[in-house]
Amino acid sequence: MDARRPLDALSEEQTEILINFQNLSGLDDINQCRRILEHNGWDEQAAVENIFREQDDQADALRRQAAGLPSIARYSSNYRREASMAQDGPTTSANPARTPSFQGGPAPVVPWGLWDWMKAIVVIPVRFTYTTIVDFLRFLWSFVAGPSFPASTPTQDVKNFIEGFEEMYGTTHPVFYQGGYKEAYQDAKRELRFLLLYLHQDNSHDSDRFCRDALIHPNVVSMINSRALFWGCSTKYAEGYKVAQALQVSKYPSLGLIANKGNQMTLIGRLQGYHNHEQLIDKLTQLFGHNERLLNAARQERQQLDMNQTLRKEQDEAFQKSLKADQDKAEKKRQEALKKEQAEHAKKEAEERKHREEIERVESLARRKHEAARICTITFSVNLTSPTSSKSIPPIPATPLNARRLPARRSSYSVGVQPSPSLWKRRKKLTMKSSTNR
Repeated sequence: MDARRPLDALSEEQTEILINFQNLSGLDDINQCRRILEHNGWDEQAAVENIFREQDDQADALRRQAAGLPSIARYSSNYRREASMAQDGPTTSANPARTPSFQGGPAPVVPWGLWDWMKAIVVIPVRFTYTTIVDFLRFLWSFVAGPSFPASTPTQDVKNFIEGFEEMYGTTHPVFYQGGYKEAYQDAKRELRFLLLYLHQDNSHDSDRFCRDALIHPNVVSMINSRALFWGCSTKYAEGYKVAQALQVSKYPSLGLIANKGNQMTLIGRLQGYHNHEQLIDKLTQLFGHNERLLNAARQERQQLDMNQTLRKEQDEAFQKSLKADQDKAEKKRQEALKKEQAEHAKKEAEERKHREEIERVESLARRKHEAARICTITFSVNLTSPTSSKSIPPIPATPLNARRLPARRSSYSVGVQPSPSLWKRRKKLTMKSSTNR
C-alpha cells in the first residue's frame, strides 16, 4: 500500500487514528506514521508497542558511546588525518629531520620519498577500509542491542525511581502512579482522567532545578493531585527510556499531558525544559482548561452508555425473573401431576392387592371347608357301616334335609355302643354344611 497517497484517501476514522498516533509517538514524518499503522493493521495500541520495541533495539548506540567506543565521526577524522599525512608527508619521531617546528614561523614543507609514498598508498586504503567496516558493523549492532539496563519489570523501575526521587527531594511531591506506563495509560482511559507524564534525566541540571523549584511546590502538588493521574520515571531505567523514545523527547525535564479524545488516549500537550512553579501552574491550567471539555464529553458519553447498560441489565433481570417464575410454576404443576399420578397408581395397586387377597382368602376358605366336609363325611360313613356296634343308633330326627340326604333305614350297631349327644350335634352340623356347599 502506498504511504504517500493523500490523506483524503483515508477514512475519517483512519485519519483520526493517524493523528493520534503521531501525537503519541512524536514522529514528525506523517508518512512514516502511516506506514507503521498500516503494518500493524491500523491498531494504534500495537503500533505504539512496536515503537517501544524498536526503541529498545536502537538504544545500543548510547551504550557504545557510554563505554567509550569510537564512532563514525571519529573514524572519519582519522581518515582525514591520514589524508593530510598523505598530502603533507609523514612526520614521525623516527625522522627528526622532517618534524615540523612552529617556533619562529610555519613549519617547512618536506618532500616525500619513494618509501613514504609506497607506505601511504598501501596503509591508507587498508586502514580506511578496516575502520569503515568495523564502524558499520557496530552501527548495525546498535539496532540489535539496546542500552544495558538491570533486569527488572516496569513496575519495579517506577518504584526505584520514586525511592530515588524521595531520597533526593523529599516526600512532598505529587502522588506517583505505582505501576508501569501501560497500566497508568489503561487506568486513565478507564477512569476518564488526565494522565500527566514526567520524564526525568539524572544528569540534567534543568531536571534537578525543576524538581526543587516547581515539582515539589505545594501549589503544584495540590493542582496535579486534584486534576490528573501522575506518572513519572527516569531515563536511566528501561521503562522511562522506552517512553522517552516513544514520545521523541528532545529536552529534559519533560511533561506530557494525555487525555481521552474520541475514545482514544491522545497526547494533547507537552512541556519541555525548565519552568518555575508559577510558569508550570499557568501552563497546566491552560492545558487542563482547554481540554476539560474533552473529558466532560467522554464522561457524558460514558454515563449515557452506563445508563443504557443498566437499563438493559434491569430488563434482562426482569425477563430472567419472569422466566424463572414461569419455570417454577410449570415445575410445580408437573410435580403435582406426578404426585397425583403416583397416588392413583398406589391406590390402584392397593385395591388390586386387596382384591387378590380377598379372592385368595375366599378360595382358601372354600378349600378348607371342602376338605373338612370330605373328612367328616368319610368318618360318618365309616361309623354308620361299622358291624361292631352292639346297639342301634337312634335315628336322626326326620327333617326335609335329613330325609333327602340319608336313606330311610336303620343301622344295627353293637350292643352297648351309643353315640354321645355331642357327636349327634356335630354330625348334624356337618351334614347341614355339606348340603349347603353342594
